[in-house]
Amino acid sequence: MKRRRYYRTTALLGPRYRVVSHTARRRIRIRWPAVVITVCMIALAGWVGFGNAWYLDWEDATVVGTASQNLAFKIKEASDLMGRHRSGLKPAKAEEAILKKFPQLSSVHVRCAIFPTRCEIEVTERDPILVWAAPEQTYWVDREGIFFPAAGERQDLPVVSGPLPVDVPAEATSGETGYVVEIFQSIATLSSLGISAEALSYDERYGLIWTDPEGCRVAFGVGGDMKVRWDLYRDLVRDLAARGVHPRVIDVRSAQAITYAVEPLW
Repeated sequence: MKRRRYYRTTALLGPRYRVVSHTARRRIRIRWPAVVITVCMIALAGWVGFGNAWYLDWEDATVVGTASQNLAFKIKEASDLMGRHRSGLKPAKAEEAILKKFPQLSSVHVRCAIFPTRCEIEVTERDPILVWAAPEQTYWVDREGIFFPAAGERQDLPVVSGPLPVDVPAEATSGETGYVVEIFQSIATLSSLGISAEALSYDERYGLIWTDPEGCRVAFGVGGDMKVRWDLYRDLVRDLAARGVHPRVIDVRSAQAITYAVEPLW
């Protein structure tokens, strides 16, 4: 018996399915320009944050305006700038701190460069016109009435001995301008009349006091016309000597109230 051959067709076999894996393999595209920029920015931030060039070293700060190396050293310390990062430098705050600690300076200017980190501290020292020998220490006084510790010997300046004026605080950083100038002018006038500044002393109540060759203490006060007071003193001494009176104290601070005593009352 002859067998029939059947041909398989798609219709007879039915639909055939093929499982195909569609797992996508995404290729990572590296944006090299962005990577390079990022790395550079990180490196730059690290250099700016930790590089030595951005910190103020001791030798990178200079003080100009003073010949005293000791004062320059102390000014650097007081500035509170040493060792700080450029972003942490506060020039205005440093100026305030220096002026507060050193009354002998009339002005302070701090200028700092951006890079490399350097600072210049420019100071102006006060010019004294008077030496004040107080019991506790010796001070210099400038024309603004500022008292500050003497930094040495000044043979060219008049010297006043005695306690500080009541208007000057204990730390001796400021005084009453007009009063100190009057003291200086009074000393200058008396010096022109033959009274050495070194022979004068200061008293809070009686002002400038001079001891004459006879041992009499003469209170001239402060301010006013010293020439008039000097003439009053001389006329009074001449009149008293004619009467055989030898005073131990004379007060000529006021022409309307001249007094004297034969006993050392003050």
